[in-house]
Amino acid sequence: MTRIALLNVKYSPNLGDGVIAECLEYELARLHPDWDISSIDLAGRDGFGNGPEKARGRAIRILNSLPGPARTIAAATALRVLIELRYRKRWQSQMRGVSGIILGGGQLIADADLNFPLKIEAILQEVARLNASFAVFGVGVSDQLSVPAKRLFKKAFRAAPPVHVAVRDDASIASWDRHFAGYDLPNAAPCRDPGLLAHELYTVTERLSDGAPPMIGVGIVDPRTLALHSEEVELSSIQAAREFWEQLCRRLLAMGYRIRLFTNGPADDEEFLDSVHAELQDTMTEKAPRPRVPRQLADTVSGMDAIVAHRLHANILAYSFRVPHVGLSWDPKVSAFFGSVGRPQFVADTLTHDPGQVAALIKQSIEEGIDEASHADVLAETRTAIARCASDLFAASDTVAASQVEYAFGARFASQDIKQPHEVTPQPSPAIDKGFGPH
Repeated sequence: MTRIALLNVKYSPNLGDGVIAECLEYELARLHPDWDISSIDLAGRDGFGNGPEKARGRAIRILNSLPGPARTIAAATALRVLIELRYRKRWQSQMRGVSGIILGGGQLIADADLNFPLKIEAILQEVARLNASFAVFGVGVSDQLSVPAKRLFKKAFRAAPPVHVAVRDDASIASWDRHFAGYDLPNAAPCRDPGLLAHELYTVTERLSDGAPPMIGVGIVDPRTLALHSEEVELSSIQAAREFWEQLCRRLLAMGYRIRLFTNGPADDEEFLDSVHAELQDTMTEKAPRPRVPRQLADTVSGMDAIVAHRLHANILAYSFRVPHVGLSWDPKVSAFFGSVGRPQFVADTLTHDPGQVAALIKQSIEEGIDEASHADVLAETRTAIARCASDLFAASDTVAASQVEYAFGARFASQDIKQPHEVTPQPSPAIDKGFGPH
């Protein structure tokens, strides 16, 4: 059986990353039932909820308190130690017997204190030693990368040149091609986020039609997390963020909606949600159970009549389940996603949109809904791009299989054991070939 490994952050406290990983695993397994597919978490985690969340919250607060250069040095130094003492041995063990590897899903080509540049450079050293075929798929690529981050990424991709590169929006395509031009790497092709297939993988929670007012899901995120990762921070103050959510919720209540506050799972988001919930004290406002695994986050989102959220994958889940949704801008990836599915008018910027305007957008999103035909096209494009990546990865893994005999970790592969891929070659739509635009 052909073993394929996905490099991602599947077990991140932000369950949106788990949604990406599970959806990509699901679709690859559907295309190739003879493949053994598993994920390798870049942070060395081996299950949901297995990370030290309190320590993570403290680390975010400490890093936010440091000036930029000092923050980067502190974070990078600690990470280098973790890679050598903990992560590398775990990665080596998890990659035994693997013939194809996909770096897939999430904003991984990004530079938050050299976090992903250091991890990806280190793990691609192991991919190079293994001599496995390698692809990049479904990632976001940041517009701005520091000089050290570019150096680390270029070193990584020289060590393990990808046979296929597909990124999740037009902005990421432009960033990839600009950052890595002249390094003999493939130009980036467009693809869609694997999380868009969530409606196929997870059970849909039926929305109640008992005459009760519509339920609006309000996705809460700790503003300190936005401040740490954002390229266009708005809610930098805890008090300002709390006031925004309180005012928005009161506007929605005045419009006759019910409200359910929810998060994507991180403990610091839940703590901030509790503070917002305590201030509201309204019988029409409730708190969703904290999701512990991706399926529970999908259950929460699919059961809403509409949602509003900063988190990208709360919005991607909503689109997959055809739940009307409004995104709050904090990073270019949010606007890029909404533009790619023809919904740019439903992105709000909390610097320029007051709570009343955001509430009006939510009402408009409910009235307009999500077009069924456009939705079907988006999902077909998602599946097509994954099939292309799988095809290129298989072709490359077939050529290196013989050289893997007794290589690196002693994994044994015989070419006769590798079966031909299933004949899944869906025809691309014009959006796949020319980049994504409104449908």
